[in-house]
Amino acid sequence: MPTPPYLLEETRTCPMVLGSREENRQEEVKRVIQTNTKKMNVPFSKPAFNEQEVEAASKAIRSGWVTTGPLTAKFEEEFAKFVGSKYAVFVNSGTSALRLAIEWNKTKYNLKTAYVPSLTFAATAHEAIHAGLDVLWGDVDQETMCLLPSDVGNIAIPVHLTGNRASVAYSCPVVEDSAHLVEKDQCKGSKNLVCFSFYATKNLSTGEGGMIACNTKEAYTWLMKARHHGIDRRPGGSPIYDVEFIGWKANQSDILAAIGLVQLKKLPSMLKKRAKIVDMYNKGLGQHCCGLHLYPVFSNDRDEFVKEMAKAGIQCSIHFRPLHKMMAYSSTRDLVTTEYLGGGLVSLPLFPDMTIEQVKYVIETIKKINLTLPL
Repeated sequence: MPTPPYLLEETRTCPMVLGSREENRQEEVKRVIQTNTKKMNVPFSKPAFNEQEVEAASKAIRSGWVTTGPLTAKFEEEFAKFVGSKYAVFVNSGTSALRLAIEWNKTKYNLKTAYVPSLTFAATAHEAIHAGLDVLWGDVDQETMCLLPSDVGNIAIPVHLTGNRASVAYSCPVVEDSAHLVEKDQCKGSKNLVCFSFYATKNLSTGEGGMIACNTKEAYTWLMKARHHGIDRRPGGSPIYDVEFIGWKANQSDILAAIGLVQLKKLPSMLKKRAKIVDMYNKGLGQHCCGLHLYPVFSNDRDEFVKEMAKAGIQCSIHFRPLHKMMAYSSTRDLVTTEYLGGGLVSLPLFPDMTIEQVKYVIETIKKINLTLPL
């Protein structure tokens, strides 16, 4: 089964240990699987789209207004209500959301350094660097896999990895990377800018897209201008405008906002379906994970485990290899827990339309491969 492009981009919580076995045992495992289990194809992720999203997007196209417009404003309003923020700004990616949120904080504070986890997708660190900040790498808690709070750095960017809540208890400004987490009222009363991703694999997807939630009119007004070149338009629909500051091109389409509105209505039921799958995995694999975006296990022989799962028709992914050890950074900093987890984490299939039979098949296959050891 070919790997979808989104698995090449990126893709939190009580891992299990998986180890290699001798070659003849692997051959026996393959024989058992082939003999006793009918092979199924289980993708890593699949957007929960149906005719509702198709019709909403089609209606937006037929309206003749396809760029940022009334549906974008409606999506922002409804999303803000859901997460409990006063305002929300729809942008073209979670990456752009991070960048604009960091840049907003730069207008308020003298920022030079950003404290970020290494166990995350590249965008978390990249956007701090693009904003001219030096990255200070932080280690993570082994159970939650989220950034350990520290006083270092002028700004902190904790990641709610796999859907686990990261601590936001910092004395410095905080930008929350909430690409993996979107919950009812999670931004209520927060002083932070919270950044969401609506990428293809996310709990709420518009294919591509992101959102910034905030609770101050000042931040909201700046972000609305920043996402569209820093342009300040005169009220009343006047074509006359001024460029208030050097901004970015990060606005989003009404077509995708239309999809987002449908997804937002479905979100509570999609989260319940994800929670049911996580519960089945926990019971079947003896774990206690609680994040609803990714379901991690741990392997001492990750390559072999992923290969055997693929032979059984099950697509897995890796979240994440440590950023600070990658070529672009090559940091000499030792992050013991990050490097341990990053060397063996594997994410299992998890998506709302995953069937009970598919979940059971994944669990049975892991057990039959017999590369697992409890922590």
